[in-house]
Amino acid sequence: MGAPEDQQEDLEALKKHVLVHVGVSLARYQKIERGLKALLPFLVVEGRPVAHDPFAEMRELLASKSTLGPLMERLKASVSTPDPEDLADYLETVVGHRNELVHQFFQLPVGRLDEAEACHAAIRHLTNRLDYAQPLLDLVNAAAAAFIESAESTRGPSH
Repeated sequence: MGAPEDQQEDLEALKKHVLVHVGVSLARYQKIERGLKALLPFLVVEGRPVAHDPFAEMRELLASKSTLGPLMERLKASVSTPDPEDLADYLETVVGHRNELVHQFFQLPVGRLDEAEACHAAIRHLTNRLDYAQPLLDLVNAAAAAFIESAESTRGPSH
């Protein structure tokens, strides 16, 4: 074991590492939120009316303070899946993880950074949450790429 000063420096470095993970996690949820704001106006459910001006609706959503929960509800209503309950459970869990991070993380036992092992546990916890949300970010990114490719192919060659 090192000197108490070294242990304190190591703990401070670990705390900074946890805070980096918190920031990365917040950015991940914000990317999902922003991606949904951009895509949702363009998702058309069979049998439902198409938005009058999806680009205006997208701009409005992007400027809004609408958060992940309401966006997820809209996503659930906008997609068709063989198992809507699984989708709903997954989306609700992602929202719960985001809300936990934003509103409660440092009050949770895993958010108490009073010793090295607690910091390591916090990093593991945040990494697990990041891994859980990654498929949704991948889906949003893939949908955005497909939308852009489709828009470019219908536009024809540039002048």
